[in-house]
Amino acid sequence: MNCPSCKNPNVDNAFVCEWCGVGLNSQNIQENQVKGLDVEITGMLSKMPTGCDIDFIISTQMFKRAAYFYQKTTGKSMWESKYYVLRLNFFRIHKHATEIAWQKEWEKYKKELKAGWGRWFFGVLFFWTIFVPIIFIVENNQYKQYKKYGL
Repeated sequence: MNCPSCKNPNVDNAFVCEWCGVGLNSQNIQENQVKGLDVEITGMLSKMPTGCDIDFIISTQMFKRAAYFYQKTTGKSMWESKYYVLRLNFFRIHKHATEIAWQKEWEKYKKELKAGWGRWFFGVLFFWTIFVPIIFIVENNQYKQYKKYGL
């Protein structure tokens, strides 16, 4: 039997995956059935490729449409809508996944997202502390040369 979370092989009667620790008994493994609004959103998401990371999924137009559709239909915030649609897409791709597997995937994404913000912040900080003074010095020197020659 393969683990629904990490897809590694396990002994048929195992209660826990020896690779990732996810419970394997029938109570933990649930077929996630969708109804009503979820059917429409799943239909939108089914046009997307399945083997992609979360950053790519969020950048696709279909994801944005699905999140916007959910937001307008339920009245929830855009962040709640994106989380819900990401979760729905995760269970669409991993049909036998557990809630624990989703939480692991979400935590991994949040760590990557925090690192992205840190890189962005320090990139902007580096730009303003290094490049802007250099540009100012170069332009100031050019101005002095123009003034020296009377231009």
